[in-house]
Amino acid sequence: PSRDLYAVGRGTFLNELLMIAGGENVLPQTMAKYPKISKEFIIAKSPEVIIEIGPKSNLSNKGILVRKKAWGNYPSLRAVKSDRLYFIGADYILIPGPRLVNILDDLTRNIHPQLFSKQPVKN
Repeated sequence: PSRDLYAVGRGTFLNELLMIAGGENVLPQTMAKYPKISKEFIIAKSPEVIIEIGPKSNLSNKGILVRKKAWGNYPSLRAVKSDRLYFIGADYILIPGPRLVNILDDLTRNIHPQLFSKQPVKN
């Protein structure tokens, strides 16, 4: 991707939800809660799943297609090879509050889609 990339660090509510959902954060323990990460870091870690999150306004269908195409420039990534790129666009996604259960559901459906009869949450 040509844009700056930020990750969810440890010690954040999103990391805690990721772990509860059965995911594993590829970031090491770090002082930064939401560090900017390099393409080289992502290539070195080659995660099995990549989940981009943001407000719905930033993840329109067209925006998702553009982002998916950009990830396609990194065919060595396991997530790209297996088409495990997910995009969760929801206004509640970055706000800890009563809708944490919705975030947990979104993450779990993307990390373990085989546990659900419906398709993974892609938008």
